[in-house]
Amino acid sequence: MTRRLMAAAMMLFLAGSASGVELMKWERIPLQIPLTVGQERIVFVDKNVRVGFPPSLNNRLRIQSSGGAVYLDASEAFPVTRLELQDKENGEIILLDVSATAGKA
Repeated sequence: MTRRLMAAAMMLFLAGSASGVELMKWERIPLQIPLTVGQERIVFVDKNVRVGFPPSLNNRLRIQSSGGAVYLDASEAFPVTRLELQDKENGEIILLDVSATAGKA
């Protein structure tokens, strides 16, 4: 399978405690991932990935990656910011645009 076909076939499964499961398809357009402060969201990419993020997210977003799952937990609100997920095996990049808003009181 060529890299292009692999990228088109790669699916992202998003799980959040309030929203259930959402299926998104990576088609080389950054995927919008809204977060709620204090609610961890899990992104299943079914590939072992390395996560790149800008320094502006330090102390605002906890990011962990393990076994094809990326765990995102915002500690404060922030505007749309880009994350890069890089497949450790073939270098393929998936772009996520994440943002966080305050949860309901």
